[in-house]
Amino acid sequence: MALGTTAAITAGVMGAASIGQSVSGILGKDKYQNQLDNLDVPELENAFEDIQISTMGSDLMREESARTNASLVNAVQYGGSRSLLSSIPMISSLNTQSNQQARKYLDDQVLNRDYAIAQDETRIRSMEENRYQQEVQGLGQAIQSNRQDIWSGVRGIASTAAYAGRNLESEETV
Repeated sequence: MALGTTAAITAGVMGAASIGQSVSGILGKDKYQNQLDNLDVPELENAFEDIQISTMGSDLMREESARTNASLVNAVQYGGSRSLLSSIPMISSLNTQSNQQARKYLDDQVLNRDYAIAQDETRIRSMEENRYQQEVQGLGQAIQSNRQDIWSGVRGIASTAAYAGRNLESEETV
């Protein structure tokens, strides 16, 4: 009879531990599944998006062009009407050329900034994807671990039942 009591207590403890393991696995699996379902990936900001385009260089080019044009017009005025008529196309051409250089200077800055923004966007996208994949992978592993705990608990309960059954059977034959 003492053997039966010991077997019953052992079976009860084993059963309780197995049930506890299964319940713990179920709760843990649900917890991590909930975290996975509500996964919030932090947003990264592009470091180059708010960089301002400097107009100082183009402004200086335009000012210098205006001074040069004024000096040329002033010099041509002293040369008479013939000099004035022949110099206007040259002055106009210099002015156009100077304005084109100033525009190109600004366009180059915009283009360089746009390339920097695009490169940083690519880097950010890659970082966000890596972070997300790592989070998903970690939570997936936690869910799988808890599933294993559930089935270990179930196997433990079955094992306990078999143990208890064997001990009851051996007591009846004695």
